Amino acid sequence: MDIRTPAIAQTLIEDIEANQTQDRRIAEYKAYKVETGAQREYIVERLQELFPESYTTMRISDVSLSKKVNTKLSKAYKEKPIRTMGEATETLNDVYEMGYFNKGFKDFERDFNRQHYGLLWVNRVDDMLCLHSLKGFESFVVRDQRSGALKAVIINYPDAEITTTTTSDTDYMEQIIAESQNDSSATGRVYAMWTADYHAVWKSRVSQGVKGSVVKEIINMPIEGNESMINPLGMLPFVFASKSSAIDLPFVNPITEQSIVYNLLASDLLTASSLQGYGQLVLKMPEGYEMAKLHTGMTTAINLPLVDSAENQADASYINANPDLSGMQDVLRDYAEQVLSEHGITASQAAGEFSSGLERLIANADVSDYINANQMYFAELEKQVANIVRRYGEVYGDFNLGDEDFRIVFPKAKVMISDQETLANIKTRMELGLITEVEAMQVIDPNLDDDQAREKLEEIKQEKQMKMQSFIGGVNANRPGQDQLRDEPRQVQEVGQGAQGQEG
Repeated sequence: MDIRTPAIAQTLIEDIEANQTQDRRIAEYKAYKVETGAQREYIVERLQELFPESYTTMRISDVSLSKKVNTKLSKAYKEKPIRTMGEATETLNDVYEMGYFNKGFKDFERDFNRQHYGLLWVNRVDDMLCLHSLKGFESFVVRDQRSGALKAVIINYPDAEITTTTTSDTDYMEQIIAESQNDSSATGRVYAMWTADYHAVWKSRVSQGVKGSVVKEIINMPIEGNESMINPLGMLPFVFASKSSAIDLPFVNPITEQSIVYNLLASDLLTASSLQGYGQLVLKMPEGYEMAKLHTGMTTAINLPLVDSAENQADASYINANPDLSGMQDVLRDYAEQVLSEHGITASQAAGEFSSGLERLIANADVSDYINANQMYFAELEKQVANIVRRYGEVYGDFNLGDEDFRIVFPKAKVMISDQETLANIKTRMELGLITEVEAMQVIDPNLDDDQAREKLEEIKQEKQMKMQSFIGGVNANRPGQDQLRDEPRQVQEVGQGAQGQEG
């Protein structure tokens, strides 16, 4: 695929700007915002559709289920893994440390869990290698239809058509200072393209034609120092991963819409509870009597005039709908529980104990299998990243990582129970003969292998002996003659027996 030719570049750009792709970009940008906690505008927008006349008076719930789920699941890089590459291990770790690779992997894990696919980019910035996790709405891939191998990557950062909604905080003007991610005023769209052989940058611009029709121009943007548009790396500096075995992208994660629906239900609950507390004010006025506009609130005082000898007098009262708030809350909890279980978060408590709160349900969920599966998958991705880093070293000559095999070890997650429960568990299992001392040590620290556990036990044993010897030595120093008694225990015993025999 020669991305240097205008025809191929235009085909790729037209695919990206097609309605189907644009709709997916909007959905994935929405998922990104909801997962990062910026979901309020989508909730307000949905409430406006449901209640166009009264949505402004509703109590709006803004709790991101998507964020809670992703935070719970994204623990593969909670602790920095151990990476080795033979003699080049120290150099590799220095490169990763300087380029904030561990942060890049953490960002990738969140993107991967949210999108169900992800793209890592090893890029050289100011003579330093950096790792970026590209979002689905800003990157596009071309894969081989038979093998699934990555053939090309295109990067295009979204403009206002992707990032704004009816309630977005945007003025459609590009400021020099850092501003909202929603705001953009790009009049042209820039597309950076890579294959293993080529690297080109193209710009798509919309202009007015002779007869008023819209004409799209594809313009090549020369790369300084690389006018021939060759990829000097000789390979794609990207690593693509997907949870789906299909060549195309996986389906959009439903957690985004589920999080919004959860907040719609919660907004109904909050609004209903406030209406129940305040009630609805009803005024009854005699015919022909008008009152100025009345404001109702938490403390409303009304001056109602009484008309002498009138049969019908002005009156005011509150109507309380008295909704079943407990039943509504049960519906909300049941929905949240189903959403969380769909994404691998299930609580060990009984359903009746769910009233302790959403946070308790998530905190008590066991997602170790999910995290371990991700770690096994990420280990293969890390090998591909290390190969790209190695190739950069060969091309630029800054360092030589050599040809040793790359290895990575993820620290095992420790059991989240109290120390008292852990020790009681170990004691019971050892008394029943179900585990050895080495296995007991590994329960306390899962990151120890058999040899390390034995060494730890030996250190503990030696420390105990040293403390015992120190204690005995201290006691002997305070009791002169104790050593002499200890040296002749049998003689003392025989003397005692002789004395008893004489008495007998």
